[in-house]
Amino acid sequence: MDKKLTPEEILADPKNLECLCNHTGEEGGMPLCSHRTICSECVIVHRVEGGIPTCIRLYTDYEFPLPDMKVRFANEEAWLSDPENKKCSCTAEKDGQPCAYHGKCKECVAIHRYNKGIPACFPKYPVKA
Repeated sequence: MDKKLTPEEILADPKNLECLCNHTGEEGGMPLCSHRTICSECVIVHRVEGGIPTCIRLYTDYEFPLPDMKVRFANEEAWLSDPENKKCSCTAEKDGQPCAYHGKCKECVAIHRYNKGIPACFPKYPVKA
């Protein structure tokens, strides 16, 4: 069995920090997302919508309804400019201290994706065994 990497080891590999979103705009794929590769914006949009980013959905057993794109486009600017939405809502602690990746969406997503989990700032959906 492969040894689990530490968060530091996960983040040391640039491949773990790559955007895995399939909204690339390439032919046969999903339309290009303006928040692709900008994890902090992606996290805000999905968290306010009540869903989770595509790159983490792979690890859930939950059937996600498609977002209403008209609602999303009409509200994205307001969601992204609201200072309350920009605050990291994670309450995770380690040894009584806030998580070291608090407010660092790209790193947080990379670590949770590696561990096939969902960050604490998103609703809890069933994770595949």
